[in-house]
Amino acid sequence: HMSARLPTAALLAALVMFSACAAEEEAPDPPIDDCHACWRAGSAKLHASVAELPLFAPLGISTAGYAQAPDDDAPQSPFATNFQATTMILHPPRVQVIHLLRGDRRLLLVQTDLIGIHQRLYRQVAALVQERTGLDATRSLLLLANHTHSGPGHVFKAAFAGIVADAYDEEIATLIAVRIADAIEIALKAEASRAEVRWTLTTNAEMHGDRRCENPDHRNDTMGLLRIDATQFGELAPNTLALVIVYAMHGTVFSPGDGMLSGDSSRGVEIKVAEALPDDALVMFAQSWAGDMSPKNPFHSHGDSSYAKPFHKRLDQLEALGRSAAMTILATWDDMNLADLDPTDAFAVDMVEMPINRTVLGYAKGEFIHEHGAAFCGLSKSKCDSGDEPNMKACVPVPAGGGPTQVRVGGARLGDLALLALPGEPATSLAEYGMKRLEDSAPAVKATMVLGYAQDYTGYLLLPDDWKAGGYEASMNYWGPKQGTWLADGAADVVARLFGAEMTLGFEAAEELVDQPEAMSVYVPFVSASHGAITTDLPATGKAGDELSMSWTGGDPWIDSPTVVLERKQGDDWQTVSAGSVPVDQRNHRIALKMQPEPPWSKPAAVEFAQAVRTFNWSVVLRTGLRVKGALRALSGRYRLRIQGRALGQDGKTVDYTLNSGPVDVAD
Repeated sequence: HMSARLPTAALLAALVMFSACAAEEEAPDPPIDDCHACWRAGSAKLHASVAELPLFAPLGISTAGYAQAPDDDAPQSPFATNFQATTMILHPPRVQVIHLLRGDRRLLLVQTDLIGIHQRLYRQVAALVQERTGLDATRSLLLLANHTHSGPGHVFKAAFAGIVADAYDEEIATLIAVRIADAIEIALKAEASRAEVRWTLTTNAEMHGDRRCENPDHRNDTMGLLRIDATQFGELAPNTLALVIVYAMHGTVFSPGDGMLSGDSSRGVEIKVAEALPDDALVMFAQSWAGDMSPKNPFHSHGDSSYAKPFHKRLDQLEALGRSAAMTILATWDDMNLADLDPTDAFAVDMVEMPINRTVLGYAKGEFIHEHGAAFCGLSKSKCDSGDEPNMKACVPVPAGGGPTQVRVGGARLGDLALLALPGEPATSLAEYGMKRLEDSAPAVKATMVLGYAQDYTGYLLLPDDWKAGGYEASMNYWGPKQGTWLADGAADVVARLFGAEMTLGFEAAEELVDQPEAMSVYVPFVSASHGAITTDLPATGKAGDELSMSWTGGDPWIDSPTVVLERKQGDDWQTVSAGSVPVDQRNHRIALKMQPEPPWSKPAAVEFAQAVRTFNWSVVLRTGLRVKGALRALSGRYRLRIQGRALGQDGKTVDYTLNSGPVDVAD
């Protein structure tokens, strides 16, 4: 199959298509006419395809996840309203899709570099997919967020969301939805491979720690691994198409003051694992019960100081987390269980709209009195600090229409493995409650992987007594102490029915909501005074461990997100450098991008020929030596950078530019 990471032009993308649904002697696949069969009718055998695209996230956009009160001199941009602007990209945010199809049943597992999934975003994506393909994906789409706190903001239209995600922006949210739908459409229309599913549960204790002090210290170190292998390569061994890593670890390596646009700890894991795998597979980190789990720093186990510290102190931590995950995964790679999907119902997916309000939650008179929900109960005060019990009746009421009144829950069955999707930030104990509820209801479930941050975002999901203990997590949900168990029960019951459990749901499913498009302001990119011109080239020589820089003029980041590919001289040719099977480009932890406009965003643009004009000074930092073990730890040889981007010319048309740096000889 084609590489998932071959560099392509500008904003278009890294996608993967796999070999066609091969004819089977016993049951030939249906013919594919313009690939309609890929989404309308499948073979009796399981097939898979994957895709990957960059999310819409212009450098300068504010991030979501932390409350911010930036100083007046904090970085600004047109894409940041109340928060500070990002100033550097380390592995640009992306969307990944794994599409599994058998007969008329499918699973669309979609991961995004976002803080969370708001239900409005889910509906936008589903509507776009149906408009383009005719497929109603609302009962097969599992839309996830990896909960990076360095991903794009402006995506939540809900009460108090602007406090942690910057002001909602209809244009940015729509463009993000469009990009997610683009990736899903690519995966649906891709030629799919015959596939099999393998899985296992293993453990890793050094990647995360319990950050919540209000309850007893408690961790569940389980790491779930879900592997999709292509099986139609004749006598060759199966080739891995995708690996899903289900683990609990907040995306909080970077702080808001870093100004970083990044997939954070999740992407650090994906990159380092992809470099270690034997095949060129799409690696997806699916966030689990991360509500009370912070990332740790296992550098002491996986790194050393062979080279100088990187330009940002947190890069070592990102890579060490990834290396730790890679070692755990490789240790169990050959021992994964083969999911038995032969029974008719062994592959199944379902999602249901579940109501949530005071009535269905069963609050007694005087208990959680807020008609439309509330937030900041206890006002974030913690007995850990003062020793006093927080007043959990002290809340800020949510205005009518400001919080969720229904939530999508559900999951999937893959043989005897269950995927349980929860729409918020489940704490460890709440997730364990949901798994037990499911496995008690459906004895056919052999194991459960919990997918948090899925389909919607309702804040932290806690057991009732844990909520009553107060603290930050308890203050950040909409429907009080019973919200977590209500949603876990509902999701578990929906998934239990996929395993043959004869049960009646404890709620009446709600009708699908329909959103009305909102008015939006339209950003018009600035004309570039210059583009495609090198202003500072790479040095002629360097040694492994150096950080090499170059700069050039490019385009407004609204339309320009440059592709930067590292190439090595091989004989008379320049060839793309890879770490393992992963090409080294701007999506890698070895390369970071910056941009500085002139005049700066805080000042009016220059005017030339009645047009607003700026010079966009892009720059790149290339790391030639890593302090964490793994593939291609140090560069040695003659290298150059190949750069592709786009800019708005003075004629008002978008133009592509390409440039190559001068060569640099790096000695190890």
